[in-house]
Amino acid sequence: MCPSNYFDMKLVVLFFSSLILLSCDARQSKTVQECCRESLSKAEQYSYTDPDKALHILDSVKQKNNLLFVKSKADYNPGLNAYTNLIYAISYEQKYGHFLNDSIINISCEWYKNKKDNYNICRSLLYKSIASYSKNRLDSLAFRSINQAIDIYEKSPNKDYDLGAKLYLYLGKQYRASSNTELAIDVYKHSISLAEKCDNKNTLYSSKIELFGLYLASRNFSEALNTISILADVDTMPKFIEYNLYLSMYNYYSAKKDGEIALEYLRKVTKMDTTGLVRSINFPRIYYLMSLQYNRLGQSDSSLAYSKASVESVKDTTLPDTHFYYRTLADKYQQQGNFKDAAALYRKAHYSYIISYTRLSQKKVIELESKLNLIKLDQTIERLKTQSKIILSLSLFALTFLSLFSLNYFKKYKQNRSRLAHLKTVHDQLSQNYNAKWLESELLRHSSATITQLTDNIIQEAGKIRKISKESFENLNNLVDTTNNYTRSYLSEISNSQHFKKQYGHITELSIMTDFEKLVYILNEEGYSNNDIANFLNTSHSSIRSVKVKIQKKIQKNGFE
Repeated sequence: MCPSNYFDMKLVVLFFSSLILLSCDARQSKTVQECCRESLSKAEQYSYTDPDKALHILDSVKQKNNLLFVKSKADYNPGLNAYTNLIYAISYEQKYGHFLNDSIINISCEWYKNKKDNYNICRSLLYKSIASYSKNRLDSLAFRSINQAIDIYEKSPNKDYDLGAKLYLYLGKQYRASSNTELAIDVYKHSISLAEKCDNKNTLYSSKIELFGLYLASRNFSEALNTISILADVDTMPKFIEYNLYLSMYNYYSAKKDGEIALEYLRKVTKMDTTGLVRSINFPRIYYLMSLQYNRLGQSDSSLAYSKASVESVKDTTLPDTHFYYRTLADKYQQQGNFKDAAALYRKAHYSYIISYTRLSQKKVIELESKLNLIKLDQTIERLKTQSKIILSLSLFALTFLSLFSLNYFKKYKQNRSRLAHLKTVHDQLSQNYNAKWLESELLRHSSATITQLTDNIIQEAGKIRKISKESFENLNNLVDTTNNYTRSYLSEISNSQHFKKQYGHITELSIMTDFEKLVYILNEEGYSNNDIANFLNTSHSSIRSVKVKIQKKIQKNGFE
């Protein structure tokens, strides 16, 4: 083989080897991402039931795939990063009882908003609110985020009870921080109900402790104990819940003025293992509270010792309330006549007060300014979105309205034309029926008048032949009575018919009348004269007049007028 051909063959081999390596790298990259998704799904499953295990899985994901968290990498995956941040926030809060890293949850929030993933938008907004609340309990951004999250949650057809319980827990905390006690109680109860449905122990215990504090503040001691009684049988619980429980029980026995038991719970706090608490115990405050209790019990030496311990445990003199611990011990030294140490502590208290509140004021100004800009930007975006939605909705509404109006107009036009033709036909038929009914009515009226006259004539003739033939007189009278009875029975059938009841059943006066009186009353109400009524009912004019008088007396007697 010549050298040139050999060289070409090497190039071909090198080319195909490169393709194979690239394809292998692509498959490997895909496999890594799939593994990460599987691990994150497992972490999500454990986030509420075993947050320690969930955090351990998340740590392993971070170590195996740094591409998820380093944005400078070319293969950075924003979707996996957003998902990881969200599960981390859930697991972290579930274990430690708070969450402060608003920067990583903001990444998740923005990602899921762009993807229009309402479920994860709701979860991201919750932990965005928790981060804001953990830094400042009265942060308006925290309240706005939690309300947006709850609005999405309530509109969701499939409810995640773990998520719902946590939402209402933090909504209750924010209501409590703003002193809206009644609303706080209601949402805490709702949180407890949801937590019981999904057996979320941490959220259940936290909600009960929060509700306990509200009942305690209103001095409803029995309800407070009923709320927290479930925790008496719990063997193990997260450190932050144990810490909150001890402080709650201290507040309870302190309010009941049982200083010995209140001190016992403070001692339990000081003996806690702080390795499970991300937020370290505020020992200066705990020792200060112990000093107060010993002072109430009249043990001044112990009170002084714990007041000293409170000052000695201060690590940051710029924190709020630090000046208060200095001043308390200074007051005790002054009472003992130790003016030198008292003066030194008063100076420290003054310095701590100036530094802490000056720094807080500066920090608050910076925080408010940054939030003001964000709020204005969010408001502008929301306003533009709302305006575009309104314009689009109005356009669609106008188009739909015109289409429906046109369709309805042509439909009505056709219906009216067919209805007009039908009415014309009905009119012609009614005209024919009217003529026929008029003739029938006239014939019946003359026939009834003739029958009435015939009956009167027969009665008169019967009176004349009474002396001539008693038998003929009785036969004629019987014939007249039979005719009258037949007429009356026919009239009774009319007044008791279903048609008559349906037509005139609403007239309550008819209930006190005979069948004959009913017909007289109705015909009179219809506008017929006494002669017409007499002809219809085969009787005399004077008889109808007598019946009308009898009807009027019945109506007056029964109070219908």
